[in-house]
Amino acid sequence: MGTLAGGVAHDFNNILGAVLGYGELAQSSVPPNSAVRRYVDSMMSAGQRAKSLVERILAFSRSAETIAGLGYEAVGFSSAVEALEAFRSDPQRFDAVLSDETMPGMTGSQLTEKIIAIRPDIPVILMSGYAGPTLVARARAAGAREVLSKPLAARDIARALASVIAPVAVGYKN
Repeated sequence: MGTLAGGVAHDFNNILGAVLGYGELAQSSVPPNSAVRRYVDSMMSAGQRAKSLVERILAFSRSAETIAGLGYEAVGFSSAVEALEAFRSDPQRFDAVLSDETMPGMTGSQLTEKIIAIRPDIPVILMSGYAGPTLVARARAAGAREVLSKPLAARDIARALASVIAPVAVGYKN
């Protein structure tokens, strides 16, 4: 997932560079108080928000490398359905599941329910950019042990993994 996210962010960043570059040229060639300038300024503002999104995606992609750097084998999937199929085929292969709430095919909470039905002891961590009380309650009801709010630093993921895997290693079952 991290490699895919990094590739998408890189490609999007290339497109964004052209949008922002030509936007700056447009800003300098239209009168400051004109309607066209307001449109270009709005486009540039949206471009800056997109730039921030790219930075968050890149931070996520680097967090997968951090997971591998901590000795975990990170396995990524492009959809929740693919992740569920892999889990069904070999549930004991996984020590924990880390998923985003918003995924193609089904939500992270739905994925959690299905994974917990297969293997009730597996620790599941959900991430979301919108981890409000409703999502936290839904995720916990589905069986998630942790719910993390994005954007995330690598240390946030490392702490969450350590907190859900360590208790299992000494016999704790949630």
